[in-house]
Amino acid sequence: MVAKSMSVFMALILAKTCAAGIVFQDGFESGNLNLWQISGSSNSVKTAHQNQLGGGPLPAANGNYIVLFSAGSTPTDGELNVVFSTIVGQTYDLSFDFGTFRGQPQSIRATVLDATNNNIILDRSITDPTGAFNLSDLFDHYSYQFMASSPLTRLKFNDVSVSGYDSDGALDNVLVSYSSTVPEPSSAAIAAALLVSSAWRCRKRRTRI
Repeated sequence: MVAKSMSVFMALILAKTCAAGIVFQDGFESGNLNLWQISGSSNSVKTAHQNQLGGGPLPAANGNYIVLFSAGSTPTDGELNVVFSTIVGQTYDLSFDFGTFRGQPQSIRATVLDATNNNIILDRSITDPTGAFNLSDLFDHYSYQFMASSPLTRLKFNDVSVSGYDSDGALDNVLVSYSSTVPEPSSAAIAAALLVSSAWRCRKRRTRI
């Protein structure tokens, strides 16, 4: 009985631990946007290699490619969106890097929607007011949480900048992952001790009878 109870308890911990995994991720290192649906004017959203931006290491966590909105002073109407599977009632973490390349402030709107009914779950608009010619100081990191209300969830990034003249909005390292609370080791130990103690008392009672 004790072994069975312990197995169930540890299985629950393991399930929660495994749940803290990646649902969707794109660091754009493929050099393309094949995972995404794209809309907007030509070149209003595209991938770019660091050498296309004057060289120098990118500050992002991975590699050489990023996404540019309003690249080459194109209209600020670019949009990326992707649909992925989710569990209704599960909480997820969304994170990404965004910044302004060159002069004018650039803005992006990150929206999470129920892909079935298009109901908005999360809606955040971000403006980076400081343009960066130095690529080592290009990005800021953003993270949010949302709860899925449908088996399919849509993530959208829209360029909402006032002007894209001689400025680009830069996006990188998009990540959606499970947000899961895992019991602390001390909590697990206490629960295990309580189970053992309870089983010992029950066994002692049966012995007396």
